[in-house]
Amino acid sequence: MSLRDKVVKHLEGQHDQKSHDPKRGKRLAATAGVPKRSPKPKGDKRAAANSYHGSHRSILERLMGQGLQSPASQSDTAFKDAVSSYRAELGMSAKAAVARAKSVFVTTNLDDAREYGTKADGLGLVLKITPPANAKFRQDELWSDTPSRQRFEGDIPTSWISGVASVGADGQLSGFVPLEKALRLWKTAGVYYAAVVSETS
Repeated sequence: MSLRDKVVKHLEGQHDQKSHDPKRGKRLAATAGVPKRSPKPKGDKRAAANSYHGSHRSILERLMGQGLQSPASQSDTAFKDAVSSYRAELGMSAKAAVARAKSVFVTTNLDDAREYGTKADGLGLVLKITPPANAKFRQDELWSDTPSRQRFEGDIPTSWISGVASVGADGQLSGFVPLEKALRLWKTAGVYYAAVVSETS
């Protein structure tokens, strides 16, 4: 399924099929007069215990000082390019495109993150992200049928990055080590993947 198809599918899903459920009227009658709780903002999810992000090892040093940044925080050019791409290629509204360009994307499925890391031709990595319990994530609109795909509006600080694992060209994932240790191994060993495997095997 193409990304555009995913967006169309998401928009079609906005039509609430429950409104056609004859049992719904009975449920509403049964709860008449019961005080309603304030609804959670639409789309918000409680942070999972761990999320993951696949990328290239070249971002390691930047992670130490800046965390995992959205295009909006990287540069004006990166932000404008992201917004333009979302609007032109996916037909998004300006508001939706801006929201995505201000987001960092994660998954609660480790294999999904490893797949992204594998695309880095042996120089990939997977970040383990452990956010505070009150952090709010949103469903990634392009993956409305995959709850594990989420986005965080804003930047993910270094303090949330609880581990780094390297990914070989064959998809092999090393053990997770702290970010500081991963950066040290990469700098001192030259071959980051081999160094991490040797220390975690």
